[in-house]
Amino acid sequence: MNELNRQGISGPIATVRFNRPNQRNSLPTEILDNLDLEISDLIANTELQTIIFTGTGNTLNLSHARVIQLVTDSLRFWAEQTRVDGFRFDLGTILAREPNGFDNQSGFLKACSQDPCLSRIKLIAEPWDLGPGGYQVGAFPPGWAEWNDKFRDTTRKFWIGNAPPGAVLGRGGVVTWFHGHIVSIR
Repeated sequence: MNELNRQGISGPIATVRFNRPNQRNSLPTEILDNLDLEISDLIANTELQTIIFTGTGNTLNLSHARVIQLVTDSLRFWAEQTRVDGFRFDLGTILAREPNGFDNQSGFLKACSQDPCLSRIKLIAEPWDLGPGGYQVGAFPPGWAEWNDKFRDTTRKFWIGNAPPGAVLGRGGVVTWFHGHIVSIR
């Protein structure tokens, strides 16, 4: 990885998703089973009904300090030990969900921007999830890039023959800007 970086070639970007399987329907030996449900998951009510904004399992409560620590520690481990050059966060909007919804100044996003390791690597959010207000294209703070779904969808249509040849180039060129910073590079 170091040699690739010296040659100006970016190394691997790891795709990650931070959620956990639904506890009521999962096997008895899940990785995050021992976490306190009230701390680790977004909870809808006093009956401890979990909120599922991922479509694939319970949504982690990234507004809790210990959950933020768990996630940032794991990211830092992967960045330092495996030398990945960054992370693409699947369903990235869940990373910034606070009790009142998406917040681009959330504790997790601030922790990443202040972390000596994580602030220096590529952080790419897939800027949507299944929850209310889940489509947050252009809303992530400086230092974050965003996955560009419109370009991806148009490119897919082009490759299977459902889009005209100029459609891909007509999606805004190679760089998308939001609020004065680059958020999407294609």
